Amino acid sequence: MQTTSRRKIRRAATRGPRIPRAKYDPLESRSKKELVRRVRSLERELETERQRLASLAYDKQALLAQFLRTETDNLLFRAEQAQSGR
Repeated sequence: MQTTSRRKIRRAATRGPRIPRAKYDPLESRSKKELVRRVRSLERELETERQRLASLAYDKQALLAQFLRTETDNLLFRAEQAQSGR
């Protein structure tokens, strides 16, 4: 009996500490390296999305500025036409 318990102790000691993992949580089943890799990947995706949104906001502002210039030119043209028509 003594050799069996020694084997179990020795076997348990060589495996390292056993970390219980919850079956209901998918993140618990992943290793730390996988989780770090996933977090970094998500951070990169978030930064890409932020840059895309910033670019869209800039494009929107540029289009609004162009629209205002066009409208201003149109109003000035109409005013000139009205002046020359009188």
